[in-house]
Amino acid sequence: MKWLNMIGEWQRRGLGFILAGLTLIGGLFTTTGCGSGNGTASNDQESADRLAGAKPGVKESNPTVESPGAGQSTVDTPDNISATSNASVEGSEWLEQQVRKAAELRGAGEYLAEAQHWKDVVSYLERTIGAGNWITAGARLSRQVAVRLSELEADQIQEWKQFEKLEQEYLQNRGEMTELRVAGRVTSQQYLTATQQQLDILDKQAAIVQKLFGQPTHLLANLAEHQAETLMSVEQWESASIAAERCLSLRQTVIQVRHPDTVSALKMLGQIAQQMKNDSLAEDCLVKATQFAEQVWGIKNIQFATCANDLGVFYYSRENSKPNGTMRDFTKANYWLDRGLQIRREVLGDGHRLVALSRRNYALSKMAEAATKPADRQALDLALANSLLSLSLENLRQGDEESSRSLQWQVLSEAATVKMLLHEYAEAETLLAEIAERWQKDPSRMVLPMTPATLFYRWGLASAKQRSPHKLVAAGKLMQQSIRYAETANEEKTAISAKQALARLQEISREGLEQAIPDRAIAGTPGEAPATTESAEKAAPVRVVTLPPVDDQN
Repeated sequence: MKWLNMIGEWQRRGLGFILAGLTLIGGLFTTTGCGSGNGTASNDQESADRLAGAKPGVKESNPTVESPGAGQSTVDTPDNISATSNASVEGSEWLEQQVRKAAELRGAGEYLAEAQHWKDVVSYLERTIGAGNWITAGARLSRQVAVRLSELEADQIQEWKQFEKLEQEYLQNRGEMTELRVAGRVTSQQYLTATQQQLDILDKQAAIVQKLFGQPTHLLANLAEHQAETLMSVEQWESASIAAERCLSLRQTVIQVRHPDTVSALKMLGQIAQQMKNDSLAEDCLVKATQFAEQVWGIKNIQFATCANDLGVFYYSRENSKPNGTMRDFTKANYWLDRGLQIRREVLGDGHRLVALSRRNYALSKMAEAATKPADRQALDLALANSLLSLSLENLRQGDEESSRSLQWQVLSEAATVKMLLHEYAEAETLLAEIAERWQKDPSRMVLPMTPATLFYRWGLASAKQRSPHKLVAAGKLMQQSIRYAETANEEKTAISAKQALARLQEISREGLEQAIPDRAIAGTPGEAPATTESAEKAAPVRVVTLPPVDDQN
């Protein structure tokens, strides 16, 4: 995966520290009451997970205590809410109100009042959900920050104000780069320069935190997390790994309970380890993240489903990257990908984009598993993959957002692959033709899931395999287009494969025979096709499939 093509997706997400409720500077809360206000080591899909999985807010009808007077509480405790309607504080409107109130006090510089506010919040949470709950732990850490701020001298307050200014600068820098990326107006060098600016800002913030708060503190953990995310975006894996390990160590020391921020740190380190080919560390981190997620949210939660998906992606990638001839076992990958899919279906409904994404991931794992079996035992796996990809494609066609369209082209290609393997050549041809025709209308905007030469090569094979005279003629024209694209792009192997296929089509035309077209890499990359017709006729088509990577979230 080219991380420069995912600019911004590993970056910190937030609504601004005042609105979101102290995303970095206020502890471990946002307006959703979950984590430190960032999409740690996650992508846009997981952000959607978080929003879609939030529990509905409890309507607060109690009067608000407007100011912290003697003997008064600053917390609007929902004491009159029944036990059935107040089953969980997580994601509730009440908690959001407390976070916003704390943010307002912070913004006004009323640190002592903010500390009292958090003290009352902690007291209420300890009575209702317990001192060991992760939400209570987050409120406790937020109080510690407020208490420390209330103790600062005037010159130290100015340093803290500089920290807040740097935070705004960081968010603005990131927002501008995201806009440029979406508009396609940013070069790799521009992004590298902006990334270095972000790292410089984070270093300055860390120096201020160390001076004012000392170590260890969750503020430094948050900064380390953002440093790791930024380094990941430019594929500096070793440096990112150091920052991620520092983040995890600080959070384990400071938070001391199972917490969403610890889950995200584990996921981030696991993903970095995966990129560095350290499968042992990657598996350890991702398994722990999944276990912690179960303890934090339970097994029927979207956040747990995301962890399950991440773990399934890891097992898929590990098995699929093994050398040819090596034993491959996709049992674990299938289990976790299917588990994540079923939870998302139950919580979000069949039509949700994340369900489409999970179906696509699970389908690719089943296709990979089919490749490990004899030809006479592949049908069930391929049929399931075909069904999953068809449903995924149906969901994605209904989405208008840019990310859905981009994924749609990839799933179109993968659906065509499995239909070729099932000998459903007419349907495969239709899908490949759709990709090609849409790309030709606006090649500057659509990113093909393969090179144009490969696309026309596969399209030509799908036409040729239908064996009718007019399809053979159409296949010949498509092979000629593939050759032109391949020679222009110096894709030597693809050009050779297309020329061999064209020669065979011309031979059939001269003989006037509707002979079978050899199964020469009908679904694989042309460069992997056998060099001769004789060897191609002996090859099982599924053996030469090159599967794309499943989407790694988290």
